[in-house]
Amino acid sequence: MYGLHGTGNGTFGSRFTVGTGWLGYNTIIGAGDVNDDGHNDLIARDASGNLWLLPGNGHNGIGSRIKLGTGYQKYAYLY
Repeated sequence: MYGLHGTGNGTFGSRFTVGTGWLGYNTIIGAGDVNDDGHNDLIARDASGNLWLLPGNGHNGIGSRIKLGTGYQKYAYLY
């Protein structure tokens, strides 16, 4: 998956690789700073219905995922 840095003037800079192995997730949401560490995070759901926090590390990458819950396969959409 790729990310884009904002330039501060309404445009985007060059893209960068955020990580690999994203095929295991069927939904990914940019959720803001979920864990209150000052970095934007992602929330992802896998095919088994597990919900994961993918914490941003502030250096164009993702830290170790944290399981948030199970049973989310019954939801068609996550917002």
